Amino acid sequence: MADHFKVNRNDIFFILKNQLHYGSLCSLGRYRGLKEEMLDMVVTEAITLAREVVDPLQGIGEKWGVKFDRGKVSCPPEFKKVFRQFGEDGWIGLSRDTTYGGQGFPHMMRIVVNDLMYGACQAFNMAPSLTHGAAHLIEHFAAENLKKLFVPRMFGGEWAGTMCLTEPDAGSNLANIRTAAYPEGDHYRIKGSKIFISWGDHDLTENIVHLVLARVEGAPEGVKGISLFVVPKIKVNPTDPWEDRMMYSAKGWKKNWGFMPLQPVN
Repeated sequence: MADHFKVNRNDIFFILKNQLHYGSLCSLGRYRGLKEEMLDMVVTEAITLAREVVDPLQGIGEKWGVKFDRGKVSCPPEFKKVFRQFGEDGWIGLSRDTTYGGQGFPHMMRIVVNDLMYGACQAFNMAPSLTHGAAHLIEHFAAENLKKLFVPRMFGGEWAGTMCLTEPDAGSNLANIRTAAYPEGDHYRIKGSKIFISWGDHDLTENIVHLVLARVEGAPEGVKGISLFVVPKIKVNPTDPWEDRMMYSAKGWKKNWGFMPLQPVN
C-alpha cells in the first residue's frame, strides 16, 4: 500500500452524516430500497479501494509512463487491471440507472467516491470518469439501439469512453470546428482531426467509444450547426462478430499527470 493518499475516515463520515445528513436521501421515492447503512458501506469500500488499490497507481504511472510505438499506446499493466476492476465492481456506473448496468445509488455517492479516487490518483481516475460521462450521455440522449450496444459495456469496464471537442484551429471556440460528418446509409462518415483528448487512446480496454463533435454537411455555421456522434475506436457490428477495423489512428501523445491527450485522425 502506498502512502501518497491521506484520508480521515471519521472526518468524512462526520461531514456526510452530521452536516449533510446523507441518509435522508433514502427517504426519496427513487431510493426507498436503500438504507443509510448501505451508503456507509459504499463509502467504506471506496476509502479502502482508494488507499490500497488506486493510490499505488500514482507512483507506477510516474515511473512507467506511457509508450507510443507504431501508432499504439501502452499503459502500465496495473492500470488495465484496476480499470477492469472498477467496471466489474460497479464503480463506473455507481449512480446510474440499473436498466443499463448502473448500481442505482444517489448521485451524491458518485461525488464522494470521485473525490476519493481523484485524491488517490487523478491520472487513473480520469479514465473511468470520462467513460462514465460518455456512457451517461449516450444513456440519456441516444437511440435505444445505441444505449443497449454501448452503455452496459462502458459501465462494466469492457469499453472506455472519451469526449473529442478541441481541434488544431478550434480550442475554446468550438463554433469554429471543421470536423465534418457525411451521411452514408444508416450512419455517418466523419472526417477531421481532434487534439488534447484525455485518455484518447490506450490499451486498458478492447474498445474506446469517442463522442465526437462534428458538423453535418450543409449545417449552419456556429454552435447551432454542431452535432454529436458516437465513434468507436474499432467498428462494431451489433449482429456479427467483431470487425477488426480501426476507425481512426493516433498520431502522438503528450504526457500530462501520467495520462495522454492524443490526436486521432480520420
